[in-house]
Amino acid sequence: MAGEFMFSDAGRFGAQVPDAVLQADDELFSSSSAPFTDYPAYAKVSVFTDESQNKEMHIGNIVRLAQQHEVQPRTVPYAIMLKGSAKTLFAYFSDVIDYARAQMPSYALQATVTVNSPTRDDPDGH
Repeated sequence: MAGEFMFSDAGRFGAQVPDAVLQADDELFSSSSAPFTDYPAYAKVSVFTDESQNKEMHIGNIVRLAQQHEVQPRTVPYAIMLKGSAKTLFAYFSDVIDYARAQMPSYALQATVTVNSPTRDDPDGH
């Protein structure tokens, strides 16, 4: 299963309210009854902000959040690659949205997420 998500403020980048997409699925992904929450999941996250002078600081803080969530962040040009369970990735996304809303006056976060069966090999060599 794969999906692409876009979270942004209502400002310059904004087609959506910051967490409108996440809220639609949040209960399912945080529920222990969801059958795939422990499945291996992979994500590629890109962060965009108008704050060019603080952009590196914000990206560093977002990577540190990934380390705290133990989603094995690996930075690549213009993106952060993540690996964890579906549940840990979506908990991480929730915290990143909270951070962006509080610290970044204008932002957009784009994530492509793949959730694989537990028997499938790591598709990206992460």
